[in-house]
Parts: sequence; C-alpha cells; structure tokens
Amino acid sequence: MNEELSSIKYRKNNSNGTASETSLYHCSYTGKKLLSRSFFDENGYLTKTIHYSDNDETSEETYSREFYSTGIVAKEKEFFSDKEVKNIVRNITTWDEKGSITSDTRYIIDAKGNHKFWWKKTYSFTYDSYGNWITMKIITNDDYMDIYKRKITYYK
Repeated sequence: MNEELSSIKYRKNNSNGTASETSLYHCSYTGKKLLSRSFFDENGYLTKTIHYSDNDETSEETYSREFYSTGIVAKEKEFFSDKEVKNIVRNITTWDEKGSITSDTRYIIDAKGNHKFWWKKTYSFTYDSYGNWITMKIITNDDYMDIYKRKITYYK
C-alpha cells in the first residue's frame, strides 16, 4: 500500500521494564495517516498493538507466545485476536542460528478450533562483512516477492 514510516518513538517504563512504541505511517496511495501504539512486556515481547487511523477507525490486537527450540532453530507460536475481526490467528515463526527470521506462517483459528492456512512468508538475507543484513528478500505464498536493501555506514 505504499506506506511510509514517518516517525517512531520509544518509551521505557524503568520501574517494571515494560516499553511502548508509537509509529506514525503515511499512505501515499490513500493519503491517510495511521498511528500504531505497541506495548511490550518486561522481556521485550509484544503484548498488544492498537492501530488508529485519521478517520477514527481503530483496531486492537493482543498477543501471547510460547517458545520452544529444536537444535539451532527456534520457533514461536503467536496468538493474536483483533477485536474488529473476532478471529484468532496462530503465527509460527522460525529463525536460523544467526537469529534471522527464516519463515512466518499464519493460520486463522475458527470457533471450533480448526486451523485454516492464511499465508506464509519465507525470508532470505545477504550479509555484509560485519554480519549485518544488507538485502532481505521476502516471498509470500511462493508467488510474490519483496526486496529490501539497506546501506549501513560504519564509523571508527
């Protein structure tokens, strides 16, 4: 949708270690602005995101997680529900030994507990000599590819 990130603000609550992030986006296609507030627990895991648009539409997503590991590959199950959509989504994310995401698969869970495939994203990276990614390719459902490139300047 041609969204551009305008700003990100972080706030940390030092008394309990929780944090929040406010992101402002502008969509060049629709001309609308979207403000997202994300809340993180004391371990840095996302617990809730609230989206506000400039036409007073709001949605809220709540998250819970379970972690498990098989060798060097970690997996995360993420459940979230959006109060507008009334669906529960199961998200399974995997990472490689460098900590880079390798896949992200989502299923919608209906009222009977049945899982219906929604989408899958597969990630691949090119790294610089310092181990930071400079190219990220994301393939969605084996047919659509996004390519992100970044230039990192190192100072001595």
